[in-house]
Amino acid sequence: MANSKSPNSGPGPNVTNGPSSRAGPWSTDIPADIWLYIAQFIPSITLRNLYSLNSLFLDLALNERYKEVNFLQINQKTIAFLEHLKDKNLSSRVRRLRVNPVWFDLDLGLPKVTLRSIVVRALSFDLGRSVDVMLRGSHQQKKRKQIDALTTDLVVHFSNVTTFILVTRYWPHPQSLPVFLSNSWQAFGSNLRRLTINAPLGGFAALLPSPPGLLSLEELTLRFSTDLSSDDQGADTRFLTYVIAPFLQQVAPRIKTLNLMSSALGDHSVLFHALDHMPRLTSLSLNIGFYPPLLQDPSSLTLFLNKNTDTLKHIKLQPLETFRSPSATGPAYDHFVQWMMENASNEHLLNNLQTLIVLPSTDILSMSRLNAATPYLPRSRDTLRNLVLGERCINFAELTALVDTFAHRSADCGLKVLHVKLISLNPQVFDLLAEKLVGLEDLDVKFNMLLPNVEEESSQPLDDEEPTSQVLDLLF
Repeated sequence: MANSKSPNSGPGPNVTNGPSSRAGPWSTDIPADIWLYIAQFIPSITLRNLYSLNSLFLDLALNERYKEVNFLQINQKTIAFLEHLKDKNLSSRVRRLRVNPVWFDLDLGLPKVTLRSIVVRALSFDLGRSVDVMLRGSHQQKKRKQIDALTTDLVVHFSNVTTFILVTRYWPHPQSLPVFLSNSWQAFGSNLRRLTINAPLGGFAALLPSPPGLLSLEELTLRFSTDLSSDDQGADTRFLTYVIAPFLQQVAPRIKTLNLMSSALGDHSVLFHALDHMPRLTSLSLNIGFYPPLLQDPSSLTLFLNKNTDTLKHIKLQPLETFRSPSATGPAYDHFVQWMMENASNEHLLNNLQTLIVLPSTDILSMSRLNAATPYLPRSRDTLRNLVLGERCINFAELTALVDTFAHRSADCGLKVLHVKLISLNPQVFDLLAEKLVGLEDLDVKFNMLLPNVEEESSQPLDDEEPTSQVLDLLF
């Protein structure tokens, strides 16, 4: 069903006559800026229901009710809701649009009471199932076409959308999708700031907009998967080379945040070869396979990071273990560690960061006993604010070295977030963190053993260094 994330399943409340007269004269005597200040502290779910307080809160409530619209599932109320959204006073409030292209293929659920069930009650003979199926199918096709037409026409009025999310697991795409997308890019393409596309790699060409039209784009998230039914092992590389890489190359000068997640089986080096200096790039997240043939030329990634080291402040690296990787030699994390260690002497790599997240895949047990991020931490000793290390468990001595790296900073400008895996949790861990990381606000610790004293840690067997489900999660 199309919805706007409101507590009501149907269209918004009837407010055509305006509710301000019910608020009392006292509400009109308070300046609007004070009401706006008060509204900042009201939870969104509550603000949506305060439309009857005064005209200002009516406007704020409508903004909350209709700021997000999802075209994901349909039901008997879908047509009424789409008709409701045709009101320009509502459609102009939509800021976030999420679409699954399957929306244009979904069958409209019909009520159990059909024409046959009504007529058969008045007749002494059976109409037969074929008659009912024919009547129901004709009715469904008519409603289906109506929904497609309403959706395609409605999106033209979403001119203020700044976030657009396309998510699908299937392709080829429905026939109505190209017209819908064309209307979408025309309506809000120039205003779009955040774009997310999650789809099979083979279907990306039909989903990507024209890069010159994305004048305001700042955040781009692309997640692509392989076509498991295809035996063409070179197809993914061709899609990456001739579809994804040119698009990235054209939008690169405007992007501040780039998130790439891929289980495709092609060579992702072509993406980094295509990307050059991105003058506005501050945040990068990579969730890809780090082993050949998924990254044939790791130096392409190194070169890309070096070119953007001056602006990059937030980095997330997560080697992905693809479940059908051809000729892969060892887990992706081992190749990732090798790449990190080979570049440890490169002083410009991962330098002066504010956020560093390293999360190896948990699907395949790595043989590496190294923390790939460790040599890079001193490079951000004065700037790092958020550190998430999802690598192997570290002992107390390693934790001490990590904490000492940032202990010289004051509470106001020091490390704020620390997520780490420990071999053991003991009183000395708390003493260490309390003494040296005084400004810590978010601590997440996964640990294997709970010990009364750190001295017992060395006597414990270390065959299994993966943490158990024991988790300490503290917010200060």
